[in-house]
Amino acid sequence: MEEGEVISYAMTNYADFVPDDMDIQYAKNLMDSMGHLVEEYAPLPCVVGIDNGLTGGVTVISQHTGDIIAMTAMPVKERRGKNEIDIQELYRWLMANLNGRLNYAVYYVEEPCGSKSLGAALSMASSFHCIRGMLETKNLVWHGISANTWQKDLLGKSKVKGKKVSEQAFALANWPDVKFPTKKPKGKILNDGIIDSALISLYGRKQHQ
Repeated sequence: MEEGEVISYAMTNYADFVPDDMDIQYAKNLMDSMGHLVEEYAPLPCVVGIDNGLTGGVTVISQHTGDIIAMTAMPVKERRGKNEIDIQELYRWLMANLNGRLNYAVYYVEEPCGSKSLGAALSMASSFHCIRGMLETKNLVWHGISANTWQKDLLGKSKVKGKKVSEQAFALANWPDVKFPTKKPKGKILNDGIIDSALISLYGRKQHQ
């Protein structure tokens, strides 16, 4: 992060502590007092939530504040006429958004379960183990989590209809100032893979509080 980015990050995440004339040294001291690695200007530690699958998503949130640092749809590439996770692009994206310090984040990956068809089950399993291989090869701390587990923990059931709160409604309520990406550039339907990844990261953060 450049000096301007350090100040911007401090202003965004610690507005109550920011003076009108804050300079780079004050910003660094502030981040240091909040447990950040100032020498690397990195907003860490972080939790990374990964919604497994070709239509999934990845979200990085701050362990300190729960704020979303970065989010993206799952990178995909074509190989032999079929789509698969672009694990190299995923790795590059994580490196860019964790300032090259992948080991200062903990990763929560949704495990495959309950697919509608054999083809979908094979695709989910392939995607999961592709991500798992990357994380384990880099000696990163990660946890597999089922959809039922994080959904039950976060969404629960409403008292009125006995149904869980929707993922989209929960995400919008938890991050009211965040503009979540849509499935299509000019569409109105939000990308549920990215929303699920954000909620997975939030579940992961709860496990470390």
